[in-house]
Amino acid sequence: ARSTGQPAYAFTAEALAAVRALQASSQPPLVLAYHPVARTNPFHALLYGRAWAAGIAPIPLVRLERIGELRELTRLGIATLLHLHWLNVVMRDAGTAGEARKRGAEFLGVLDRYRDAGGRLAWTVHNVLPHDARFEQEEAWLRGEVAARCAVVHVMTEGTPGQVADWFTIPPEKVLHVPHPSYAGAYEDTVSREQARHELGIMPDEVVHVVIGALKPYKGLTALLDAWDELGPGAAPRRLVIAGRPGEDEDVGPFVERAALHPTVLLHARPIPAEEMQLFLRAADVAVLPYLRSLNS
Repeated sequence: ARSTGQPAYAFTAEALAAVRALQASSQPPLVLAYHPVARTNPFHALLYGRAWAAGIAPIPLVRLERIGELRELTRLGIATLLHLHWLNVVMRDAGTAGEARKRGAEFLGVLDRYRDAGGRLAWTVHNVLPHDARFEQEEAWLRGEVAARCAVVHVMTEGTPGQVADWFTIPPEKVLHVPHPSYAGAYEDTVSREQARHELGIMPDEVVHVVIGALKPYKGLTALLDAWDELGPGAAPRRLVIAGRPGEDEDVGPFVERAALHPTVLLHARPIPAEEMQLFLRAADVAVLPYLRSLNS
């Protein structure tokens, strides 16, 4: 608790309060703990938006160390489910393949102890492998082991089992297809195209291509600028808008410098607050998604 700044058993207190609330509404309660928690992405809010009405209490499990609390709730007879999302955090800080495998085994041990107590697992497949995976074989092994332990594997596109098949297997009887929710309405949407362009300093006649989100190598940033240079002038002036926080990868710095000096690129190399998303999206004619490898991004 000292390492997180949270009081001991904070997850337990929130979960028990949720159970009491659901019992009062005559719903058979289910505590759904989700991990990891996306703080700057509305995905979880959209995914779990109707959960309470169905008797399900979605509670963020910020740190995996808190799964012991979830396990104890299960032993008390409370119905629980651990819903896993991005698994990149498990091996993210490993220095070698052996260390990555060890961390994966420890993580699976935590899941097994929870399952032995009567808990159930679900997993949403967000990516084939983590975008910045350094130990691909180990990451693939972990995903196969997690899928084997799950009661349900949630996929957001029907073709996901085939797309991941070269790396790991999703048992077909466990697949639940629920499409990715639309973000329409999740972000503020009050400005007009004209106002958005005025605030960004873009002329009304420009054809605007937008790349928005964290600036990371897996998004094909260098290839993006190469392609932009090859595109050449069009019938109307073109503008490439790039907005997002630069990552710390060694390739990102040169990309940011090159983009900043480019005469037809407008660069906002910074975190984009949720309320500003509308400026870039409303100003755009074309969304550019130059990912090198992706599944749902």
